[in-house]
Amino acid sequence: MLKTDFQEINNPGKLGKASTVLKSYSNHVIKPLGQARLTVQSKTSTVETKFQIVDIIVEKIISGDLAEELGLISKVEVIQTSDSELRDYPEVTNTTGLLPGIYKIKLEEGSKGVIHA
Repeated sequence: MLKTDFQEINNPGKLGKASTVLKSYSNHVIKPLGQARLTVQSKTSTVETKFQIVDIIVEKIISGDLAEELGLISKVEVIQTSDSELRDYPEVTNTTGLLPGIYKIKLEEGSKGVIHA
């Protein structure tokens, strides 16, 4: 959660020390400023959960477990796969954030880097 969003919450609670490091889909490391326990509510559930507070604009993501607790999703069926199926389709199972192919980037002098997570 973006720090400014956290600050706009009425009675957001105390910002505690972050105990984790976040990694974007492109493998960029994001160090949270801290963490906070906040109440999240859906039409069917209310859950208290931990949010990581950051100072860069990122997509707000909740875990599958939290989405399930809130009644947003549900597990319908468990799929069992064999090792050969995982080997046959590595593009589906290997999600390391790497882009296929070779890329060349040319930087202009004086430009400033930005992480788009």
